[in-house]
Amino acid sequence: ISFLNQAENISLKKIKIIAENISLKKIKIIIIFKMALIRYSNILLTSLRASANLSWRFSTNAFK
Repeated sequence: ISFLNQAENISLKKIKIIAENISLKKIKIIIIFKMALIRYSNILLTSLRASANLSWRFSTNAFK
């Protein structure tokens, strides 16, 4: 009986560790994904601003 209990405890601990590892990996992936998204949106915003500035300059130069 005690041996069976020990085996169950060990397998439960293993399952817990595996579950924790999986959730940590998921969290890491989510964080990396969010950081990538933020970077990408920042790059998009800066490029949009740059193109808007350029087009505005061209239009003001054309009207002068």
